[in-house]
Amino acid sequence: MSSAQTPSLWEQVAHMWEQVGRMGQPAAGFIAFKSPSTQPAAAADDEHSFTPSMFAQRQIELGRSIRLCIDLTSESAASRLYDACEWDDWDIEYVRIPCEVSVSKEGFHEAVPSEEAVDAFVRAVSSFWRIEKNRSRYIGVHCITGHNLSGYCIVRYLMRVQKLEQALTTFAAARSPGIYSPDLLESLWRVAEGALPLPQRWRPPAPPSWH
Repeated sequence: MSSAQTPSLWEQVAHMWEQVGRMGQPAAGFIAFKSPSTQPAAAADDEHSFTPSMFAQRQIELGRSIRLCIDLTSESAASRLYDACEWDDWDIEYVRIPCEVSVSKEGFHEAVPSEEAVDAFVRAVSSFWRIEKNRSRYIGVHCITGHNLSGYCIVRYLMRVQKLEQALTTFAAARSPGIYSPDLLESLWRVAEGALPLPQRWRPPAPPSWH
């Protein structure tokens, strides 16, 4: 297949994206959600449509003040699923920290975020919450599905003050089933303890049916 015929990232993940819940519940000040999309197919489908404005409006309805959105989608131009300028309409600061994904015959794969990406995430979050008026405000975090990559970065931030098991539980309770990627979970355990836990101590969640 020539490059001109190669499906875009959206075309390869659209069916999965449609089955993912739009957003989770608050987790220690974070709200993880799937990437909004203004791609024509998504925008034309009322059942599955999800835009930045839909997310922002829903948070207002729930009494939550969102003033920062961190986008973890990949650097590829094909992954530009929406116009980030829409966040400006809601007075929400937008920060992009690219994390790589790939789609192959084996399925959708999210690479472990680099330490540079994690450091950038921690800096963005710390800088935001360092401002007094932002301490009661929420931070929205999204990757394509709002699970593995979003959870990984949120958990890495929480690990500064929580044990890993507690941080994983906090995120999973807010965005079920939590982080389920074996690669990302192994990375978290190796960062925290240098080795994987014994099975009787902790078991990873099963992948959701849509992955």
